[in-house]
Amino acid sequence: MFWTDWGAQPAIIRAGMDGSFPLDIIRDNLKWPNGITVDHGNGRIYWTDASTDRIESAKFDGGDRRIVRSAGIKHPFGVDVMGDMVFWSDWNMYEIQVSFLIFLNKFPLQALYCFIFSFRRPAISLTGPTGSPL
Repeated sequence: MFWTDWGAQPAIIRAGMDGSFPLDIIRDNLKWPNGITVDHGNGRIYWTDASTDRIESAKFDGGDRRIVRSAGIKHPFGVDVMGDMVFWSDWNMYEIQVSFLIFLNKFPLQALYCFIFSFRRPAISLTGPTGSPL
């Protein structure tokens, strides 16, 4: 499992499903890592950082870290990935936004779409037709 911690030393942490063997896999250049999601199909995690206003990605071991999107982001909070798209919620704008990814190179296209909803504390989780997480 993976989780974020934005205490005194912000980190992205990985551990066994029983919580055993916790390991900080990302520690540098983090301030407020909030949302995190796992892309099992591509062996990557994605997270938002509401202080740096970025969405980033890395392999499960913390390697191959990349900025997925920073332009046009105000205060990202929740994040999820579905196919060729990354979705995130914005704490200040009260929006769900989506950007298309080029998965061969893991670099985003410049397409950005916004879905405006009225919510106060945005989180996001995508589910498939059966109701199971994607």
